[in-house]
Amino acid sequence: MYSPNSIASPSPIRCEREQIARVASRSDSPPAK
Repeated sequence: MYSPNSIASPSPIRCEREQIARVASRSDSPPAK
């Protein structure tokens, strides 16, 4: 019962953290390419 709960907990958090870091990196680093 705690197996899926543990996986479902860090799953959305990791996705959200990655998205936030990507957005922050994009805002911090303009399209210099």
